[in-house]
Amino acid sequence: MKLRTVITENFVLLLVPALLVLFLIIYGFVQSSLYANAVDSTKKLSREAQLYTMAYQANEPGDSFAETAVPVASYLATRFDARIQLFGPQAELLADSERDQLPLLASDIDQAVLGKSSYLFLKETASPVLFFSSPVYEGETVIGSIRFLVDLKAESELLRQLTYVFATVFVLLLIVAVMTARRMSRSIIEPIEDLRKVSHALTQGQYANRLPDYPYEELTRLAGDFTALADAVQHNIRQLEQERGEQQTFIDHITHELRTPMAAIMGYVELIPKLEAEEAARCYHYIERESRRLLRLVSNNLEQTKQKRLEVQAGFAMFSLDELVRDTLFIMQLRLDQHGVTVQTDLPHVFVLGQPNQTKQVLLNVLENAVKYSDAMVLTISAVSEEKQMCLRIEDDGIGVDPLVLEEFTTGAQTLQTANGNGFGLLLCRQLMREQAGDFLIESDETGTRIQLRFRLANQIASL
Repeated sequence: MKLRTVITENFVLLLVPALLVLFLIIYGFVQSSLYANAVDSTKKLSREAQLYTMAYQANEPGDSFAETAVPVASYLATRFDARIQLFGPQAELLADSERDQLPLLASDIDQAVLGKSSYLFLKETASPVLFFSSPVYEGETVIGSIRFLVDLKAESELLRQLTYVFATVFVLLLIVAVMTARRMSRSIIEPIEDLRKVSHALTQGQYANRLPDYPYEELTRLAGDFTALADAVQHNIRQLEQERGEQQTFIDHITHELRTPMAAIMGYVELIPKLEAEEAARCYHYIERESRRLLRLVSNNLEQTKQKRLEVQAGFAMFSLDELVRDTLFIMQLRLDQHGVTVQTDLPHVFVLGQPNQTKQVLLNVLENAVKYSDAMVLTISAVSEEKQMCLRIEDDGIGVDPLVLEEFTTGAQTLQTANGNGFGLLLCRQLMREQAGDFLIESDETGTRIQLRFRLANQIASL
């Protein structure tokens, strides 16, 4: 299954339940509001009907409630444009303004004859019906109840329209969601496809291919890291090819150099059985001399090989600057804590070119000077990219470097004179940084010291 399809399906599977839950919440809220408004309106009408019925009964003292129920129901139905039912004190039906067959629900009537207004909804019909019942009093005695039957057709139609609108909006949102998901998946898949193509090109030995710039920071960083990786691979391959050539040259050279003494030794060995003792002794002397020359030759070549290996190890390498700083801070943490120095860092994840061991030595010297001589309380370490270089800034809030030492350092003096030792190691730090094609700069005043360590970025490998 393709990743684009998975992303689209997951997006839709998340959206559909969310929309359905939202619809159920909105539908329930609207329905409860409409029904509550219908109940409130009917309650007011029922109150008026109560007053009229009790007044009418009071004006007809000779008639029972059962005898006046029919005219009262007819009048109330005409006045309020609603279906009216009147019930006796035993919940028996006395009058009904309409003859439609509806279930004779009794729970609201049972409450009304007990003196409490009550209502319920009948939802088994085409449209819901509100049953609202209120007691009818004669003095303090409940002589019956009056029931309003309100057809909620308008409310039902409004809810039905709401359902249609939501269904339309749901379909439109689903279409938009699918299009959005496909667009989002394309923005994710295209960089992956570009990465696959460039990776395939790397396997074919094509290192010049580069990933394009992307509008998203994470993808841009990924493209930059991958480009740096490709440059590093190309650089390492060049070094390996160079080393392989040097190894072949060394083998050819050592083979040629060993041939002459070995041939001489073998010649003397073959000749000794045929010679007198005195002449054989001279042959032994020549064999010893050639053997010693052979030993010196092997030792010299091994020493040259060792020296070349050390030179290669001292060459440029790509390393993570922020990880090296954190490793150095871990080494110095105990000293920093002992002197109450707080370190604040703002370091991006970046690769630079240089010699990590020498860089660590520079950092250790700088931190040691800050702890021992600056009386600093806060060290701030940050890094910022400047054109083709990465600048590591180390700032403290201490007393600063002796102005004489700073002047001597700036003018390029070979030795630094200082009273309290805060210039120790500055020349060494500058030398170590310049050996790796970087630089070591320092500024200082009474507000503190600001040191800059400049490195080449990893994407500058090809220019070395």
